[in-house]
Amino acid sequence: MSKTAVVIGAGPGVGAATCRHLLKEGFTVWAVRRSSAEQVSDGVWQRASEDTNDEQLAEIKQRLIPKSCDCRNEEDVEALFDAVSSACGGAPDLCVINIGANVRFSLLETTARVYRKVWEMATFSAFLTAKAAARRMVKMKKGTILFTSATASKRGDSGFSAFSGALFAKRALAQSMTAEFAPQGVHVAHVIIDGPIDTPFAREMLKIPPGHDPRLVRPTSVAKLILVVHEQTPDCWLHEVDMRANRTIPWWSSL
Repeated sequence: MSKTAVVIGAGPGVGAATCRHLLKEGFTVWAVRRSSAEQVSDGVWQRASEDTNDEQLAEIKQRLIPKSCDCRNEEDVEALFDAVSSACGGAPDLCVINIGANVRFSLLETTARVYRKVWEMATFSAFLTAKAAARRMVKMKKGTILFTSATASKRGDSGFSAFSGALFAKRALAQSMTAEFAPQGVHVAHVIIDGPIDTPFAREMLKIPPGHDPRLVRPTSVAKLILVVHEQTPDCWLHEVDMRANRTIPWWSSL
């Protein structure tokens, strides 16, 4: 029976790379973004040549289910997971919650609207999707819910009051869920990516030219780590990963 994964925040970068890697490993993947289903699908295949050959693409495309969903809306989230449950006959094996909301403003320049929106994107959407996934996984007594995150979940910094506040809350959500659901067979993990991810946005921001750069975390490497965490056995479940490229100074050494 095919394994099922839901990737929330399946945009270019870690989300799309995770979709492709899981597809290659035999999963049926529900790729979810606020964009139209067509745009979701296009985003998943946009950088496929970096980690997938033409022969693989022809086979795995059949198992991608692109969906448009605003995960800040509880009714939309429940409808999404109802559809997933109906299709797979229970609960997804893996739910990756990968919505980002990184902004940088002085606290004095951060409006109430910006602060609220960052919280909605990074924290509230995570709460709604994790709750929907957990409710169904608990009935099956199995499954993995994995949050991707950033250094801002462990320390605040100048200009990141909104982002860090939201990620602190998401990390606490993951910890609380582990305490509640691990005994019921559901694995909850929090993956901290400490450093820039290799995306066009990061390269432009850091003025990095095309080609390999040891400071950047490759999205495919994160995708592989996500699957490793999912495949752990219950006697050795990892809750939190703190990872970075080897040329990146760890956050605790740069204080």
